Amino acid sequence: MAELTEEILLFLNDNGEKPVDSLRLAEIFKIDHQKIVGAVKSLQSAGNVDNIIDEVQNNLLKLQNSRENEVSQQVKLELKKRKLLQEVTIKSYKIGKGPDFTTSHIKQETDLTPEMISSSSWKEKTFKPYNFSALGIAPDCGHRHPLMKVRAEFRQIFLEMGFSEMPTNNYIESSFWNFDALFQPQQHPARDQHDTFFLSDPQNAADFPMDYLEKVKKVHSVGGYGSQGYQCEWKLEEAKKNLLRTHTTAVSARMLYALAQQVIYV
Repeated sequence: MAELTEEILLFLNDNGEKPVDSLRLAEIFKIDHQKIVGAVKSLQSAGNVDNIIDEVQNNLLKLQNSRENEVSQQVKLELKKRKLLQEVTIKSYKIGKGPDFTTSHIKQETDLTPEMISSSSWKEKTFKPYNFSALGIAPDCGHRHPLMKVRAEFRQIFLEMGFSEMPTNNYIESSFWNFDALFQPQQHPARDQHDTFFLSDPQNAADFPMDYLEKVKKVHSVGGYGSQGYQCEWKLEEAKKNLLRTHTTAVSARMLYALAQQVIYV
C-alpha cells in the first residue's frame, strides 16, 4: 500500500490532476480499482501538503554520489527488495614489480638429469615448481590398475631371484584341501563365510593321501600338536565333495604337502 500511495503522489505531482479520478488512476496503473480507492483514502486522511519530499530519490542520489554512509542498512535492504538498488562487487588490482622481475626470459628446467648431477650444473639452474593442482594429461585409452602393475613388478623380482610360481589353474578342488586341510571345521559357520559352489558331476573326489588324511582327521576329532581339536565327528563324505575353489590358500596347502614329501608338484 505504501508503494502504491507513493506512486500516486508522484503521478499527481507531475500531472497536477485535481480532483482525483480513481477510475482513471486504476486504468493508468493497471491495478484493481478498490486498491486505488484505498490508497486515495489513505492520502486524504493525511491532509494536504505543500510539497512532496521523495526520500527514495534522495537516498538513491546519495548512493549514486558515493555517500552510502548517509543511508542506513535498513533503507538499503528495502531498496534492494524493490529492485531499485543492485549491489555489485568491483575488484581492482595494483600491479608492480616484484622481487623476481626481469626483462629477460630464462627457461626453467623440468627434470633433474644425471648429467646435471655429475657436472653440478644443477646449482645454477632454475627449476620449475611442481603444480600439484594440475589435472595432468587425460588418458586416451584404458590402462592397467596401479595395484596390478605393482603386483607384476614384485612377481618379476621374485622370479628373477629363482622363485617359481604355484600352479593355480586347478579351479575345481575337493573340500578336503579347500577346508579340512586348512582346519576349517565341518558343518560349521566358518565354511559359510565363503561363496561355495558344489559340483554335481563329478560330485566327489577320490584321490587323497591317506596318511595325511588320517592326521587331519585326528586333529579335527580329538586334537594333536598342542591343539584339542573340535571334539566332533569328522566325516570323509564331507571332505570328498568337489567345489569351485574358494581361495588360493588351498593351493598353498597342496604345495606344502608336496614339498614335505620332496616330490615334484604337477
